[in-house]
Amino acid sequence: MIILILKISIILIVFLYVNHILFLLYGTRKLADKTVQTVQPPVSVIIAARNEAKNLPECLASLDRLNYPRDKLEIILVDDQSNDATASIIQSFIKDKSCFQYHLNRQKDNSLTGKVNAVVAGIQHSQGKILLFTDADCIVPPNWIQTYLSYFGKEVGLVTAITVLDSPDTAGPFWGKVQSLDWIYLLGIGVSAARNGIPLSCVGNNFALRRCVYEEIGGFARLGFSVTEDFALLNEILTKTKWTVRFTFNKNLVVTSKPVLNLKELFHQRKRWATGSKFVRFFGKLLIIIGGLAHLLLPASLFFTGLIPLGLGGLVFIGLADFIFLLRITSLINRKDLLKLFPLFEIYYFLYTSVYALILLINQKVHWKGVVYDLRTGQQEMVD
Repeated sequence: MIILILKISIILIVFLYVNHILFLLYGTRKLADKTVQTVQPPVSVIIAARNEAKNLPECLASLDRLNYPRDKLEIILVDDQSNDATASIIQSFIKDKSCFQYHLNRQKDNSLTGKVNAVVAGIQHSQGKILLFTDADCIVPPNWIQTYLSYFGKEVGLVTAITVLDSPDTAGPFWGKVQSLDWIYLLGIGVSAARNGIPLSCVGNNFALRRCVYEEIGGFARLGFSVTEDFALLNEILTKTKWTVRFTFNKNLVVTSKPVLNLKELFHQRKRWATGSKFVRFFGKLLIIIGGLAHLLLPASLFFTGLIPLGLGGLVFIGLADFIFLLRITSLINRKDLLKLFPLFEIYYFLYTSVYALILLINQKVHWKGVVYDLRTGQQEMVD
């Protein structure tokens, strides 16, 4: 009887998993994206940096290559009390560049995380009508600003796109490239669902926002404590305003970030993400449940003789569905080169998805940039 129940459960989970992939694939269809012929309004790029000395040179160089009139561009670099060479690197780079500004953030609101405090300070020093956000470990493409502006129709308040963790010509380690494929998969789910009318999340290192929308929702201060401020911002816009949000696979908006270096960093990163998933919409929770059950139940079925054929068949269907989805997304952003690592990605994805639901049960503290945040109390503690 138990084996029969397990067989029915496996068939149902595989059916649901394949169908949710088909639904997401529908979201990748070529839509007639309503782009607009834009003027060139004043824009502000906001970057918070904390101990980013090793990443800043590449980031600053990419910002300096932005194809936008310098008299309408300001790039606000906020030093979030770094204790490495972050300040000197920024100040040296921008000394002859009028559109760059350096600010040391000394203000601290304990109701906000460190990064959000710095971002808020950057926005307060900015003047642009459109605010663009990325991170100090990111490289932005030259036409990043102008491409984003083309999506801001009259009703659009926020636009977001895809971030990857390497470039096609980067001879990085497999570990980093597998993570890049993982980001493409997860962000592909978010963009695809949104293009089907179900926005789930956006990535904080690659989005653009109208200043008037930011002011309408009361800014980050109104959102309160969150280690996933990008998700909180998106949710506030969707639930409290009439502005629409655009999600796009446009290859000219793809930002390149950096992978985490080890399993410990990966654990803390996914733990931060898990805190945001607790507040995601019903469809997002459903995807998490289906994915978690599929990646837990099918490997477990291989330990029961009567379930091995069904389990193997289910793994083949899920693997094929994942491959087809990634083939579509990587084609849209010109990163099909990563598909050669699909077998490693699938093993990696099965391993961490199986324990994803257990991450927050271990403890309620999140580490980020030398600060520990207690998710129950909102308290912050500096660590060495």
